[in-house]
Amino acid sequence: MDRQQQKFSDRMHQFAEDNHFSGTVLAAREGEILYQEAFGLANRELEVPNRIGSKYRIASLTKAFTAMAMLQLAEQGTIQLQDRLCTYFPDYPELDERITLHHLLTHTSGIRDIEDVPHFTGHLEKLSYDKPGFMALVKDLPPFFAPGEGWKYGNCGYTMLAYIIEAVTGLSYEQYLQRHIFDPLDMTDTGCDAHTKFVKHRSYGYSSTHEGVVPATYYDMSALMASGDLHSTVNDLLKWDQALYTEKLLSAESLRLMFAPHAQVSDERHYGYGWNVYPSYVDHNGWLPGYWCRFRRYPASRSTIILLANHDFVREGSIMEQLSDDVFDEGNEAYA
Repeated sequence: MDRQQQKFSDRMHQFAEDNHFSGTVLAAREGEILYQEAFGLANRELEVPNRIGSKYRIASLTKAFTAMAMLQLAEQGTIQLQDRLCTYFPDYPELDERITLHHLLTHTSGIRDIEDVPHFTGHLEKLSYDKPGFMALVKDLPPFFAPGEGWKYGNCGYTMLAYIIEAVTGLSYEQYLQRHIFDPLDMTDTGCDAHTKFVKHRSYGYSSTHEGVVPATYYDMSALMASGDLHSTVNDLLKWDQALYTEKLLSAESLRLMFAPHAQVSDERHYGYGWNVYPSYVDHNGWLPGYWCRFRRYPASRSTIILLANHDFVREGSIMEQLSDDVFDEGNEAYA
């Protein structure tokens, strides 16, 4: 193990000891893995350890794949990003007719989040939803703001994008991603999650309560779909990362659109299509009961850090910053 790898290992072992990190971490530059290691247990009941190939729910990292699908369809001419949402949801006049697909992709539609539905958290998230059932929940929620006049992160807009993908392709959201993203990249350990599926090497989610660590509360993934229902591994996500430097899935112009700073969130942070955009890196995080994750890319040096965890009570922000410092501790211009 070289000096940099040892720094990564020391940092992560200390974090695991101090903060009970349970999950898998990977750091790479130009596709070459600098460091990867797994910590904690994938199944506490059976004392099965996490491993490099453990599969975690990646929550809102799913949004980047949905954005990729929409850009592919736009390249084909199947949709246009300035299409009105009401074109694809004619049965729901409650939706603001000014909302476009661009607004959904950038969280500038004003549509409220699914968790703003009364009694959703703690009750309704355990139920299964099809399109009519989902729309019945959210169609009458008052908007945060008029389309394009603000920014508010949420999940409903991306779930609606899944229904659009299905309507224009004749495929399920899962089938579309499998055929047009996962299969071309040989991402054999990535897919849509559901409680009805057997997922080999699944890492089960855990939460912390005043009574200690417990299995995470049940959450039916049908309410999330394109906003957060994928599972994956660190190695599959590295394949995805590397593909984003090529035109294997999208043209260079469409990739530029994906990472363009479409919506300003703060002085340093913008939102692209499915990605947070910062001056020197792009990233996204995700959270679901039992899971959190973060994926950060430094395009100038083609460096990547991926954190996937099956404890939702360990916050990833500080460890990502510390690991980023370790990646760029030799004066790399991407972190200057």
